[in-house]
Amino acid sequence: VQLHIDRFGGDPNQVTIFGESSGSVSTCALLHSPATKGLFQRAILQSGSCYPSLDYIFTKEEALSARDDYFQKISKYDLDLETAPAEEIVRRTMEAYDGNWLNVMKVGAPSVDGEILPDLPVHLTPHEGVDLLVGVTSFDQTVSSIPDGREDFLAKFGPLTGKNVVAMEEAYSDNDDADLYMDGCIRCQSQRVIQRASEVGSGSGKYWYMYDCPHKAAPHGSDMAAVFGNIDWKAYESPFLQEMFGPPPPTGLIDRMQAAWVAFAKSGDPGWADANTGMGASFGCNSTTVKPLMDEFGTCELWTTAADSVGPLAVGSICTQYAYAGMAGDMQQPSHSWYPGVLVAAAVCLVCFISWYLRSRRRAGYSKVADDSVIIY
Repeated sequence: VQLHIDRFGGDPNQVTIFGESSGSVSTCALLHSPATKGLFQRAILQSGSCYPSLDYIFTKEEALSARDDYFQKISKYDLDLETAPAEEIVRRTMEAYDGNWLNVMKVGAPSVDGEILPDLPVHLTPHEGVDLLVGVTSFDQTVSSIPDGREDFLAKFGPLTGKNVVAMEEAYSDNDDADLYMDGCIRCQSQRVIQRASEVGSGSGKYWYMYDCPHKAAPHGSDMAAVFGNIDWKAYESPFLQEMFGPPPPTGLIDRMQAAWVAFAKSGDPGWADANTGMGASFGCNSTTVKPLMDEFGTCELWTTAADSVGPLAVGSICTQYAYAGMAGDMQQPSHSWYPGVLVAAAVCLVCFISWYLRSRRRAGYSKVADDSVIIY
């Protein structure tokens, strides 16, 4: 992009990168990679953090272990992967892991490789001077109820015991389990990116949003239809898409989201108050409301301390365990379920990893990196 964007009428000094879900994790990782410093000026993170959260991100040792376990489970090795049809690899993978995306998602998780990521992003410093737009959906990778109770869930986070559990119970006393789970597994760690980026320097904007259509029931990925706006309305009538994303967004919501994203890419300001004021934009079906959204329940410091204590792999395992149980039907959810979409995402993640792995083995000067890592972007 830096070398060629001017030939397409673009400005190499006005580059915005963004992604959703695993794409957001990748965007977050690039925000912390020394190799990308100065290559972009703005970043948008939609429903995904590279800090300890529902999204896996491995140390080098964890990545090697996951890779070796995967190869052993599917009984395929390097030469086999080069010739086997993608459908066969996906089928064998799903069979090997009993269709449990809790484990399948580990296969293609990004990891420390010593070059692009010299350490876990939470241990690296975000790039200074990069404008950030970060957010989630209102029912983002979450569950409606915690089957074994809140205390059991909190106990898995180590330091969340005793008075901290009491504090958590009081903070969420008037709210359902979804808010507690969502803060612990994605929301606080997404807001933490804004907080840490704000600490490294001024001169750039940091903005928070929540996609809330339908109200408190917008599933993971539903905001993409509004951001891109290129909806195939006929296809959207299919039960599969309705299960994945809920109802299609109104035209007015599409216009509001696109206007904000374009304004941010052009100027670094999407049109509402900086997140450091505690404010954020809530994109409802019929209107956008700017209100206090940062650390809404005052618990993010507790969640951050707990997550750092148990580590990214443990947090990912805890959060995906509860999310998978919910999507498998053990927890009641709103009227839509995004379980089919996650299986598709897991399959895509797997194919991307295999494609990257084979390409990198052929790339001169990268054989050592390829042999030692499973990082993908």
